[in-house]
Amino acid sequence: MSLQQPLKGTTKRKNVEEDEEDKEIVNVDFDFFNIDEIDYHAIKHLLVQLFHSDAEHLELHTLTDLILQQNHIGSTIKVDGKESDPYAFLTAIGINKNKENSAVEKMSNYLLNRAKSSSNQTLHSTLSQLLSDSSSNIALLLGERLVNMPVVLIPHMLRFLLEELETASQEDSTYKYTHFLIPTRTYIEQDNDVDMDDEAPAKKKRGGGSSKLQTFHPEDDMTQDFTDLVADYQYQHVVTREQDAFGADVRGRLILIEAKTFKDQVLPRMIQVTTEAAGL
Repeated sequence: MSLQQPLKGTTKRKNVEEDEEDKEIVNVDFDFFNIDEIDYHAIKHLLVQLFHSDAEHLELHTLTDLILQQNHIGSTIKVDGKESDPYAFLTAIGINKNKENSAVEKMSNYLLNRAKSSSNQTLHSTLSQLLSDSSSNIALLLGERLVNMPVVLIPHMLRFLLEELETASQEDSTYKYTHFLIPTRTYIEQDNDVDMDDEAPAKKKRGGGSSKLQTFHPEDDMTQDFTDLVADYQYQHVVTREQDAFGADVRGRLILIEAKTFKDQVLPRMIQVTTEAAGL
């Protein structure tokens, strides 16, 4: 599905002043747009946010150029019209399709290396095998957003993306992906950390340890419920934290899932859960 016209969101955003009893409800229209050249700096900024302290080593400028060139795939969400900066973006970049692109090559090697550094060696071996198998076709599912974006909008971005891939694959089979590789973020909240914003309510712990490993994006928890190929890792270029520093200890997470499973099971579940949670 090509977003030639913006689609109006109906989500309401609540602003609550702690020292006031009344709650102010602000109506916000979230518009969906095709990815456009004017989004270059905002998308690159969101990619830097996604890859944190490793971002400057990943040729994100080249990757952003590729995302803009493939503007019939993916979308952005804005609130102030087409010319404004997006609050979120989502796209799918084929690894095999773009194997000659230096940024894609560097990204795939980086993610394979990070998977190897994790405790889930099954993910590493599976990913390595798929990347060398000509019958497999993996897409990087790249998406990020600003804080406080309503989660209920994200499944619709994913639905649009899958529809666009289906349409594109009818003319070009390289868009028919077998797997999605999803890089995302987690954080460990220390005792002296300030509270994170409402975007990160998930409290799911992996590995049964005592650390408070949490997800920034609630939809990631729904995705990993349908696959065992999930790996948590530290960034290669770790930012040194002082003992009394505030803020979150951010980590990376990699999710590998079959495209068919994502379409048939994950997405319907996301739509159901987020819609019910939003009271829609």
